[in-house]
Formats: sequence, C-alpha cells, structure tokens
Amino acid sequence: MASANWMKMNNQKAGAMTIHLGTEERASHDHSNKHIDPEKSYLNTTIGCNDYKEALQKLRDRNAEVDKVLPPQRDMGARRVVACSIEIPCPYQIQEQGKDQEFFEVMYKAMQDYFGADNVHGGFVHRDEQHLYHDKHGNECISLYHMHTLVSPCTDKGINGKAFETKKRLKEFNTLVNRECERVFGIELNTHTMEEGGQSVELLKAQEAINVAKGKLRTIEDTIEMQTDTLHGLDSDVSEMTKLLEDSHEALEQNKEDAAMIQGRIETKQNIEQELDKSIESKSKQLDSIQGSVKAAKDLRKEEQGKVLGLFQKKTVTIPYDEYKSLQKTARAVNNVIKQEEEVNQRSQAVNAKASQIEPLKAELENSIREYHAKTRAVERDFDRKMSISFEQGKQAGKEEIENQMSQLHNPTGQSFLEVFQTAWSRKLKKEKSHDYGMER
Repeated sequence: MASANWMKMNNQKAGAMTIHLGTEERASHDHSNKHIDPEKSYLNTTIGCNDYKEALQKLRDRNAEVDKVLPPQRDMGARRVVACSIEIPCPYQIQEQGKDQEFFEVMYKAMQDYFGADNVHGGFVHRDEQHLYHDKHGNECISLYHMHTLVSPCTDKGINGKAFETKKRLKEFNTLVNRECERVFGIELNTHTMEEGGQSVELLKAQEAINVAKGKLRTIEDTIEMQTDTLHGLDSDVSEMTKLLEDSHEALEQNKEDAAMIQGRIETKQNIEQELDKSIESKSKQLDSIQGSVKAAKDLRKEEQGKVLGLFQKKTVTIPYDEYKSLQKTARAVNNVIKQEEEVNQRSQAVNAKASQIEPLKAELENSIREYHAKTRAVERDFDRKMSISFEQGKQAGKEEIENQMSQLHNPTGQSFLEVFQTAWSRKLKKEKSHDYGMER
C-alpha cells in the first residue's frame, strides 16, 4: 500500500537538503547513498521551480511574510520547524505506461489545492535512485520513481510544524491523492486490498506500522547521509585552519627574530647618539676654555695699549733700547693674540655648524624609534585579529629605515663626525707650529 511520506525540517536541515535536491549538486556529489546513480541524474525533473535553491528562497520569503502576520508564540531557536518535505512514489503500473511525469504533475496540483499554492514551492522528481529488492513474498521488485515537494508548514497558528503534521491531516491528504490518482489514471495509490488467504485487521495495522517505520528509516538514512557530508566538509575546514595556524606561527617566529635584530640596531644607534652627546659636551668645554683665554688676551692687549699710549702722549719720547725691544715683543704678542682670537671664532662657528647638523639626526633617530614601536604594536593587533600576518613589508621597511638612518650618521668617507673634527684640529695645530710669528723691526 503506497502512501506519502512527510519529513519536517528546521532551517539548517532545509539548507543541507540542497545536496540531495539541487540539480547540479545531486549530479556531482559523492553521495553516501550508493543507490543514487549520478549517470542517470539527467532524467530528474523539477515542477514549479527551476532549482531547489529557488524553491528554498521562495519558502523563506513566504515564512517571513506569515511571521509578520502570525509571529511564533515562543522562540524555538534553531529547533523551529520551518519546512516540510513530502515524498510521493509513482505506482509501478503508471511508471510502466510512461505517464510518471503526468502523475507527478497531478500530485503537485493536488498539494497546491490542499496546502495552498503560496505554500507549495517546488517538486523534485528523482529517477536516478533505482535498485532491486525483494518483497515479503520473495518476489524481485524495483524501487519506484518518487517526488520530493518542499512545503511551508503554514497553519492558522502561523508557521507551526506540530499543528501542520497531524494524524487528521495525514489521513485527509492520503485520501485526496488516492482519489486524484484513481480519477485520472484509474489506479488507486492506496490499494486497501487484502492479501490472498485473508488478513486480519490487526495484521493490516501491523503492515501499516511497518510501512510507516520504513518511511522513518529512510528519513533517518537521509539525515545520516547529510550529517556525513557535513562532517567531511568540517574535516576539510579543520585541515585548512590547522595549516593556516602553522603558517601564522612560522610568520610570528620570523617576525620575532626580525624584531630582535631591529631592536639591536636601535640600541647601537642610541649608543652612537650618547657618544655624540659626550663629544659635543667635551668640545663645548674646550670652547669655553678657549673663550676664557681669548678674554684674558683681550684684557692684556688693552693693558699694553694703555701703556703704549701713555708713552706717546708727547711728540718725542726717548726710551732705552731694551724697553724698545720689549715693546716690539709685546706688539708681536698682541698681534698673535688677535690672530688666535679670529681662529677661535672660526673654530667656534665650525663647531656650532656641526652641532646644528647633529640635532636633525637626533630628531630623525627619535622619530625612527617611535615609528618602530608603533609598527610593532600594529603588527601584534593585526595578528590577533586575523591569525595570519605577513610581516615581509614591515620588516623590509624597518630594515631600509634603519640602514638609511645609520648611513646618515656618517660622512661620505665613512668617518664619524668626531674623527673628522679631530683630523682637522690636528692639521690646524701643525700649521700653527710651522707658522712664522716674526715681526720686522
């Protein structure tokens, strides 16, 4: 006795049925149900829609429309029944006559009349799931063509699976499709006939229970197949995530090594900066000492000039030859002091110029350090967010920035500022020693 098989579905299960009811998915997927022959999937047809995804979207739109008018009385969450799949087999006699497509269209129209055309979203006829089996009498039979129909469980209580599938509605629906099958094709879908030798009412009830159990078993098998396919997908996702985590860990370790190298270079630059500060401080002290000497020389010059002016207040002055020689030496000494003052001023200007060049280097060094810390914090935040970070650009930028800053701390000859200054100062002293300070009498 053939009958319709109802299967209630939540939102997740309805989406997972794409593998079984989608045209492309059913033909290309490796199903755990080995009775499905993908080479025969081209024989499958659809009624009322072009594909399962279209029917599923129509179902969701219809459910949302009903929920606005009759919202659910309580929040069932992911357990809420939002769809029902009704499976109807085609009698073998109709299948032999080649009228199976006409049969399924008649049944689809009957469901639209019973459930409402707005609640019936698509029928999916399967002819690729055929296999041989033996009935209870040992006769060899072949499984029947069948159609899955996607229906919104719409009732006067809204979208409600419990109110949708009741014993009364099951009986009414089976009576309706049986009547339509008999009216159009002259064949009863539910035969209601007794086997030879007579059967008791209890035996008939037992047979009906067996048929119901078979339907539930088939539903369980479909559910197991969907869960198996989902597990395969999860295994693939876990493998990809594991590979991603391994790559992220390697990138993080490499970044730590690069950060340590950059930190070492920054410490080297800080040491150079400290040496420059000490050099500037030393030169400043030398400059203060030189300036003190110049002031003393100026005072001596003024004193000697006063003595000379005192001697030459008269038109004619007679002085001893020894005093004349002493005045000549004093005049030469005063001239030397004046020259030394000029040289000191020039050196002071050179030192100030070098010091003005060092200040921008210090500022650039501080900016480089701040940028490094900012980049390091940004890298850490980005890694926590994505678990997959590429540090190559930051690393290259950090290297180029440090090499640029290091190169700016040296002159084109490769000597430091302190070495250049000491070389120039030594040459100046040698020149002064070889200079002739003699004065003509």
